[in-house]
Amino acid sequence: MFCWRHLAMVADGSGLRPPNRWDALLTLRGVACCLVIVAHCGPPAQSLVWAGQDWSWVLFAPGGVAVRVFFCLSGYLIGKGFYTERYRLDRPGIIRYFQSRATRILPLYYACILISATVFYPHSWQPNHWGHLLRLLTFTYEHSLPFEFNAPLWSLSTEVQFYAIAPLIFWASRRWLKTGQLLLVAMAAVTGGLMLYRFGVFELIEQLLGSTEGNPYFIRYIYTFLPANLDAFLVGFWLNPLMQKLHQNRPPTIDLAEGKTNPIEPGQRLSVRPWVALAWGRSILGLPWKGWAIGAMGLLYGLAAWWKYQGSDRVLLVAPGLTVLATGLFIFAFERRVYFSSGRNRPLSRSAMAANPFRAWELLGLLSFGLYVWHYPLLKVIGPLITNRSSLVAYGERLGLVFLGSIALASFTYWAIEVPASRWRNKAQRSPTRSLNDSNR
Repeated sequence: MFCWRHLAMVADGSGLRPPNRWDALLTLRGVACCLVIVAHCGPPAQSLVWAGQDWSWVLFAPGGVAVRVFFCLSGYLIGKGFYTERYRLDRPGIIRYFQSRATRILPLYYACILISATVFYPHSWQPNHWGHLLRLLTFTYEHSLPFEFNAPLWSLSTEVQFYAIAPLIFWASRRWLKTGQLLLVAMAAVTGGLMLYRFGVFELIEQLLGSTEGNPYFIRYIYTFLPANLDAFLVGFWLNPLMQKLHQNRPPTIDLAEGKTNPIEPGQRLSVRPWVALAWGRSILGLPWKGWAIGAMGLLYGLAAWWKYQGSDRVLLVAPGLTVLATGLFIFAFERRVYFSSGRNRPLSRSAMAANPFRAWELLGLLSFGLYVWHYPLLKVIGPLITNRSSLVAYGERLGLVFLGSIALASFTYWAIEVPASRWRNKAQRSPTRSLNDSNR
């Protein structure tokens, strides 16, 4: 049996100082969270006109796309826990897994429900809404319910439902998806199959009910439905065995510990499969892998924002599949060479940011959970207070106040709730102290 822990030590370069790399995935999560806030603050149409062209569409951040970026990142990080043997398929391993997920999600989530219901949505305590509160507490909430509350919490329900079946997915994947070819076929099948599902259900709803605009069935069976979002989770999840197989076939010219490419010795002959050479290469058609990944995310945003602005159904039906492809490429581009050593990155701190200022962007990722759960209740309070006649100025004021308020609340609950929960989890599991980055995954 191949020993992944041994390979991790080799890949990390035993005895070397921990690297101080920018965590691109943590940053992506933070940026995606900010896009959700931008979307919910309601950018005005026809407010940015330059040279006779309406550029307002650039403000129409696709919040649904950003949430599916979360799902893909979550699938990857949960899968990494299983495939690197942090979680095993035995009783202690499963307990460790669910304990980790519970201490990561439940403290802040339940605190948010309690505060939201008491401060922002006091009608929630009325007896006729107790059933809705129960659905929130049991992660079966979706925002098509006739119940005004912190609507973005639906994605936490979908994500926790995935957590519940992740061990079974790992067991099945390890049993039946043993080759890189099978993994790629499975990724293509689930992405294409669910895109067809979305089109089919969408057409069925339109045929039966005439419109999907604000239709609860669309929200219930496409937008928030876990099976309809499994492509994002599974593609991220299955990137793990693909990258492990890539490391198994690593050409001898690649030096992971130093991050360099070793020269070929005179007379040395290398037999490397084309896909391995392409995956380990630094560029495709002259553009670095990371450049392609960032470009794909930018193109995804542009397309989805344009479709949303135009009111096109494509933002609901095509964009989810494109999100899976772009996010999968992003994860692969940034993780392929550091797959086993990324967890040993230097903890985020002032000194780490001073040595690598780009790491300051990771702060958005650290606070992303709090930003996500607090921005919507704050918007409910702040929105009606903005009375500026200019729609663009009013939007800027609304966005700025909501963002600053969310940062303040997220920072407070991060240190008051998330960090103590993480420390308790590490102590309970008797694991080595991990970086703040890892504790937030």
